[in-house]
Amino acid sequence: SKMLPTPAKFHYVYNMRDLSRIFQGILFTPKESIIEGGLRAKEGKLDNFSPPNMMLGLWRHECDRVFCDKLTTARDKEGYDGLISEIGQDVFADAYDTACSSPKYMVSFLRDDIYDEDEILIDEAPKIYEDGGSLDMIRDRALMFLDKYNEENPSKKMELVLFEDALKHMLRINRLIEMPRGSGLLVGVGGSGKQSLTRLAAYISKAMCFQITLTKQYNRSSLLDDIRILYKSAGHKRQPTVFLFTESEIKDEVFLETINSILSTGEVPGLFAKDEMMAMTADLHNDFIRDRLGKEETQANLKQYFTDCVRDNLHIMLCMSPLNPKFPVRARKFPGLVSSPTIDWFLPWPEEALVSVSHGFINDFPLDCSDNVKSSLITHMGRVHKMVSDVCDEYFNSMRRKVYQTPKSYLSFIAAYKSMYNEKLSALKEKEGRVRLGLEKLEQGAKDVEKLKSVLADEQVKLEQTSRKVNDMLETVNMSKAEAKIEEERVEAIKKKCESDAVRI
Repeated sequence: SKMLPTPAKFHYVYNMRDLSRIFQGILFTPKESIIEGGLRAKEGKLDNFSPPNMMLGLWRHECDRVFCDKLTTARDKEGYDGLISEIGQDVFADAYDTACSSPKYMVSFLRDDIYDEDEILIDEAPKIYEDGGSLDMIRDRALMFLDKYNEENPSKKMELVLFEDALKHMLRINRLIEMPRGSGLLVGVGGSGKQSLTRLAAYISKAMCFQITLTKQYNRSSLLDDIRILYKSAGHKRQPTVFLFTESEIKDEVFLETINSILSTGEVPGLFAKDEMMAMTADLHNDFIRDRLGKEETQANLKQYFTDCVRDNLHIMLCMSPLNPKFPVRARKFPGLVSSPTIDWFLPWPEEALVSVSHGFINDFPLDCSDNVKSSLITHMGRVHKMVSDVCDEYFNSMRRKVYQTPKSYLSFIAAYKSMYNEKLSALKEKEGRVRLGLEKLEQGAKDVEKLKSVLADEQVKLEQTSRKVNDMLETVNMSKAEAKIEEERVEAIKKKCESDAVRI
């Protein structure tokens, strides 16, 4: 009931750092967003808006982000919801129920870039932390950014399905990227969308998203080379930079020691040579004078200012899997990996999310069936995966052996189904083509036979006519032959008579 840390929930530790993150989120919200409600209130799309309701909703939102997002089970989240609702009602009475009747979703990407009449960019979109309205309204905005990302990066196109849970996680990651010194520990099984959602959130925030490329020769020296690039981007150029680091990229445990140092203090010993550091801090001299009034312009203060710029602009997103037995061991060895970033725990996808994912992949996929059959197939895919996941839990309860069905396996199943469907459909169409060709040949043969029968009938008539003519001709020839024979006999008789007369003479 108190959500104490256990071996499976070792990160259930709460301290003043969590409280400071709540106030950081509240203070990050401009006064205008609380008093006026921001863009959505001006559009008239916020129900029951008032500054007190906005303030209470903002407080609940930041508490959810800090305390609730790290919880590992739906039961713990329900317990947290009951606890914070009880506290809210005790302190704020009925005002809490009015303000927090529906969850708020604070975002920083509702504004558009400003262009002049010639479509020339005048100013980039202001990043104002404000109420984004309903999830459907935010989803439309996020899909617009996703389409832009795919257009600008055709080789890295992402086929994301922003169902409710995925969109919520994307908003949490985007919030961390927008916050100064905001880093995140994203914990979820393979295929949960940790990397894809981070890339989308970084694109929305117009931050550079960097991920190392592993090779056989990649070592700590290579990692430090990559970190130098990140430090120059975040500290020297003062650009928002996201470092996406997954557990599959932990080639050596010493990598985590470096990451732990960056998260804890922002300093990596021996990262830059002295002359290189002096050159970068010299470029930051004017910014240092403007931001650090009253500070002496010493090299130590300039270096600290550079480090602070790095910590403000470099957002590390660690992607870990709770199924990896090394995860709790690494958390004990490097406590900064858990205590420094904000934890976002990805729960298993609900059935609605599974159906949404299958709808996203199958709806536009050409199936040789009716719309009702396709809709039933989409629903069936989600239900089957949910049933298998439930059976895995039952198997664990009875046999105490874990079998996992991850989102990656679900996506692989859908991909395998599409591939096999195309393969089987292609083979079936080939057989159908052969059968159709055979039937066409048979039909053509039957037509040719009918034509030949007609021709044969005509030729039969001609043959009969010719036969009659031939018979008539034969009769005439026979008659002529008989007459010729009679004439021959007569001539023979005359011949004999003439010969006898000749002998007599």
